[in-house]
Amino acid sequence: MVVGARGTPGSRFYQPQAAELAETLQWGDAHELKRRRDDAVHASWWNGDGVGVVRFRFFRRQDGANLIGTFEDLEQDATLLFEYAEKLDLLLRADWPQGRLLRRGS
Repeated sequence: MVVGARGTPGSRFYQPQAAELAETLQWGDAHELKRRRDDAVHASWWNGDGVGVVRFRFFRRQDGANLIGTFEDLEQDATLLFEYAEKLDLLLRADWPQGRLLRRGS
């Protein structure tokens, strides 16, 4: 999902924060952050002799395809996920306290 900015620079509808958010979300998509996060959270971790730390993930809806990753892969995932969180935090810092969740049925 990518949110587009309303208008173009110089127009009265231009919203710089929306443009920056769209750019940040596109950066996240380009770095496959949803997949990286899901792999980090849902994988099983093992420390095997002579192999080191590896992770396995079984995808039920893909006929049992497995993900095999190393500890180095996790470090790279974590670096990118923290960078993404920092980008969002810097962009939305003033708006975080104003966030509201709608009640069910609203």
